[in-house]
This record gives sequence, structure tokens and C-alpha cells, in this order.
Amino acid sequence: MKAADVDSIREGLGDAKLVDGSITAVFKQTGKGKVTYSHKQHTASQTCAEIVCWVAESMCPFNIMEDRGFKSPMLTGRHNYRLPSRVTVARDVKRVFKKARKCIAKMLQDYDGALNFGTDAWTSPNSKAYVAVTVHYETEGVPKCLLLDIAEVARSHTGLNLAIAFAKILEDFSIEDKILSLTCDNASSNDALISQLPTLLDTFPGAANRT
Repeated sequence: MKAADVDSIREGLGDAKLVDGSITAVFKQTGKGKVTYSHKQHTASQTCAEIVCWVAESMCPFNIMEDRGFKSPMLTGRHNYRLPSRVTVARDVKRVFKKARKCIAKMLQDYDGALNFGTDAWTSPNSKAYVAVTVHYETEGVPKCLLLDIAEVARSHTGLNLAIAFAKILEDFSIEDKILSLTCDNASSNDALISQLPTLLDTFPGAANRT
């Protein structure tokens, strides 16, 4: 997750009507520029929010909260300081993810215009099939790109399975009626994907809108 994405999530969560003191209430737009640090100690909810950002941005495992190398500098000299457990961090990440997903869905639903999508599929080392879907649009002349989802595909990368996965992701965000084009490579399964999509999404005209 990029810093700009975190800022957008903070801004969206900050605009939501949330109960004071909740984990998502502290995610507000902080602005850009030089990073500064307060001399005041974080509140419990601020600590949880910072840790959510940290583990997401740095791709840390949740059990780092139990790592001695992390706990020692955090707690030395502050015996009253309380760090959340890995279970709490996992819960908070999922909570923030759900709220951020809703904010992104509303933003895309309210977007004035059609959206471009990109997709690619691959098989993991443990033989599981996955597909990723990105959305592309512009705001005030600036191109934007977001990863919508990475989904496991049932059985294999057949055109029908890819079409079903793609349609479901768009339906989950309620943007299935905003397709301008779909970009994918020239694999035969993607040819089948394009031919199957009009049967699942009425607003997709077919090969004419493939990039």
C-alpha cells in the first residue's frame, strides 16, 4: 500500500460518522510534507491506528507484536505502556480494510464517468489460481490506479472462471455498470473471458471494448 493510498483511506475514514475512540476514527488526512513527531504519547486508539498503518505499509506479520526486538525498545522505560496483541492488530486491520473498501466503492460509484479495468491471472507455487483486477480513471487530469481485489479462481484459469471472478468483483463494488474497457493480455483464456463477459454483465459490449 502506497503512502498516498493510506492518506486517501485516512481521509475517507475521517469523513465517516464514527464513534469517538474507535480505531477508524483516528484515520484522518494528515497532509503531505516533512514528517513530524509529537512529544505527546499516543492514546490507545492512536497507537492501534499507527500499528495498522505500519503493518500494512511494511508488510509485517501480525505476530511481530510478540517479537522481543520490537517490544524491548517500545516498552523500556514505559512500564505502563500497553501494546495491542497480534489478535487485536489482526482484528483492527480487517476492520479498517472493510471501512476502506466501502469508501473506495462509494468513490467509484460516484465517479462521473466510465471506468477502465485491467486484469491478469497466475498460478501460485502451491498450484492455486488467482486473478487480480485493477481500476483506472482520472481526476482533474491526473491518472489514478487502484487494486480492487485479488481473488482465488475456482479450479483453473478458464475463460468462464475468469469472467465469473471479474464480474463478481465489480458487483461487490456495485460498479458493474461503469465499464469503459478491459485491458488484458493475448492469452487464449482472456479471449474466452471477453466472449463470456457479455453474458454476465449486460453493460459490457464485448471485444470492441477490449484493450
